[in-house]
Amino acid sequence: MTPPPSKRLRIEVQADAESGVLLFEPLDTPAGAVCATAAVQNTLMRLESCERVFCSQTLAATPTPPAGVCDSRESERSLEGDFKISYSQTYLRCEAQTQASTSEEAADQCSGLQAAHQVAGPSAPGVRSRAERQSTTPELVHMGVPSGARGSEPLASPKLFPIFRPKTQWKTLHIVRHGESEYNAATSVARDFRDPQIYDPRLTDKGRRQAAKLAAQLKVPEGALWVVSPLTRAVETFLLARRRLGVTPSRDLAAGAALPAKVVVRSELAEHLATTGDIGLPATTLRHRFPLLCEAAAELPERWWFAPEANDVAAKRFGRAEPRKHMQERVGQFRRWVQARPEQVIVAIGHSCMFRELTGGGRHLKNCEPARCEEAQLASAGQTQRPAVEDAAKQREIHREEVAKHRTRDSVWVTYKDGVYDVTEFAAAHPGGAARLMLAAGGAIDPFWAMYAQHQTAEVRQLLEQYRIGTLVGGGASQQVADPYANEPQRHPALVVRTAKPFNAETPGALLAGSPLTPVDLFYVRNHLPVPHVDAATHSVRVEGEGLRTVELSLKDLQTRFKKHTITATLQCTGNRRDDLNSVKPVKGLEWSVGAIGTAEFAGARLCDVLAYAGLSSSDGFGEVEHIQFEGLDSDVSGTCYGASIPVDKAVTPRDDVLLAYEMNGRELSADHGFPVRVVAPGIAGARSVKWLSRIIASKHESDSHWQQKDYKSFSPNVDWDNVDWSSAPAVQETNVQSAICEPAPGSEVEGPLDEIEVTGYAYSGGGQPIIRVDVSADGGATWTTAQLQPIDARRYRAWAWTLWKATVPLPQGTEGPLRLVCKAVDGAYNTQPESPAPIWNLRGVLNNAWHSVQVNVV
Repeated sequence: MTPPPSKRLRIEVQADAESGVLLFEPLDTPAGAVCATAAVQNTLMRLESCERVFCSQTLAATPTPPAGVCDSRESERSLEGDFKISYSQTYLRCEAQTQASTSEEAADQCSGLQAAHQVAGPSAPGVRSRAERQSTTPELVHMGVPSGARGSEPLASPKLFPIFRPKTQWKTLHIVRHGESEYNAATSVARDFRDPQIYDPRLTDKGRRQAAKLAAQLKVPEGALWVVSPLTRAVETFLLARRRLGVTPSRDLAAGAALPAKVVVRSELAEHLATTGDIGLPATTLRHRFPLLCEAAAELPERWWFAPEANDVAAKRFGRAEPRKHMQERVGQFRRWVQARPEQVIVAIGHSCMFRELTGGGRHLKNCEPARCEEAQLASAGQTQRPAVEDAAKQREIHREEVAKHRTRDSVWVTYKDGVYDVTEFAAAHPGGAARLMLAAGGAIDPFWAMYAQHQTAEVRQLLEQYRIGTLVGGGASQQVADPYANEPQRHPALVVRTAKPFNAETPGALLAGSPLTPVDLFYVRNHLPVPHVDAATHSVRVEGEGLRTVELSLKDLQTRFKKHTITATLQCTGNRRDDLNSVKPVKGLEWSVGAIGTAEFAGARLCDVLAYAGLSSSDGFGEVEHIQFEGLDSDVSGTCYGASIPVDKAVTPRDDVLLAYEMNGRELSADHGFPVRVVAPGIAGARSVKWLSRIIASKHESDSHWQQKDYKSFSPNVDWDNVDWSSAPAVQETNVQSAICEPAPGSEVEGPLDEIEVTGYAYSGGGQPIIRVDVSADGGATWTTAQLQPIDARRYRAWAWTLWKATVPLPQGTEGPLRLVCKAVDGAYNTQPESPAPIWNLRGVLNNAWHSVQVNVV
């Protein structure tokens, strides 16, 4: 009688939300299949030394034992045997799942298995030994990371479930935070969380001493695997900690004895990218700085740190911060990589936030503080930190008293409606500044979001949900948060609204060139906060600062004590025409077209006269004073007011005509435009002309407001939110040469056929430069026509107002169809506009002055 084909036992196992197959030894007899099948099922379900087994199912058929080979009594006795599962540390690629006695039977394929498992027992007939198995084992392979290329290990297989081993063979992971870095030292002094703009910081002297002592603290065997983050502070910590191997602790840490063979640099260990300090060196630069790590970092990608894609709207809007979901994914990659490694002891040198995510929460490690983490803890953390358990986070109930305790730099909790959120990792990346976010720490952000309505989007709420840790006991605030925008002034319906809260709107382009002065009701509105309600009878402007006597000036004082001066000036938002830059790459900011500009006649006291009245003298070069700061009455719920500053030379020079204006186009200022008094600084960015003026401060320093320090600055096109250094660029003051077509409007239809077309528009240049020429083209710039200029004031260096222009552009006889109209201006210094917005693209979308182009259709 021909025996039936032997079967190899196949058991499907689910673990860590991933599926895989455990493949056991070929069983030479049907009796062996019966015995081993029962034993394995029993063992997987009950063996105490096997963890994280959630379900098992026998997929292979179990034949009835044929007569003469094994009877049922023998099978029952086999079940009582001392069966166990031993786990091989060798990674195998197993083939031929079914071994048949005849060559005609096909073999099932199961490649890339993570571990080979041996079923052994005294009563298990037909089960081969490990030596026998290895003699027939197919190709040995190395298992790498399942997806991505984040480190110096080769990739060789698909993703599988973690290895199952007895407790005696579990891994131990030693995690160590780097020593004190220059960034840590800077932020420990700056308690307001400001990003000190230190890229990839090195260790301080204190951090180097901490790292040097680390070698004595770590008790790990020589065969341990060392895994290092590619950030410099972690690399230097590792090199100093390995002094016992002969590494020289020189300042550049470039020289020394050869490193142990088991060292790997992996980017999954990098810190959560939230500030400039978390942006590292390109791989080639890192290997050049630390030649000892050339081999360990051989496969590190050139740009390994997080960088949001151009179409990642949320990342662009909220700066360079790495989304928590992205961090969780790479932490999961690292967790699986650790579980797949053959070493039983691994030492990882990295960062506090990353380790906190890796271990499932808890406190932040101190500098050079080691901690021990068992594999079971890693697995448990992997289960609890997956996005799939968001519902579990919502089920955790947290009292307000507990939330109120978390208002320090190490732990920042906030509430929104009924949710509780741990935003510690996001604080430094908050686009309004971490100091502003800290104002809400330990409490509700609802009133702040009511103030800054840009938060009221699905993108922002989705970003916040990534940090949810529980539900507030008793729910959110019982009373509705008062709307700070409830009493805004009425606006003209013709304005093109860009945001309603705060209100920002531009003048329709077709209305701009109709008159040299823009009507007040149609003048563009740029508000950063709610419009304050001011009583002109009690309002005063406080003047103070270095070398000045402090004075309080009422509106009546400004009108009677100082000579009234009148200027015609153009104010322009720095982001005017920002929308054109979005055609290159998305930018952050209001999507202005050509209407964030206007010209009016302003009257008031000269700033230079007011400063002189307060005692600012030019006889000693103004002493230490270099800037004049302004503060408005528009403020948020924390009391933070809008602020800006201009250079002292601009403020005190009579010919620069800086006004404390109280009239606009012959009448008192409107609420939207700064009633009762505002700054008008002609020739420079509109952001410096502070409205609702309350304070003037003479200082050695610029205004420290967010709008002066981290807004209204321009950078090279290669600078984006992942590498911007705000301190490297000066705040915009004088603006560049600009022009735009007002009529015909974009996309309009013009009745034809035509032999010529009339085009109108405006041109303007900052710094008081007059416009000397405007060129207009009807064929995209192939041929040009010089426009007729209508200047208001062409005085050199005091041409504060725009120049309107019109041009009659000839066309080929009987022209019909699409036309691309283009204009460009030239100012008194022969500055002109670039053809394309691509070379002047910048992440904030300011100062766009590329040729203005309008597409029309002649019908």
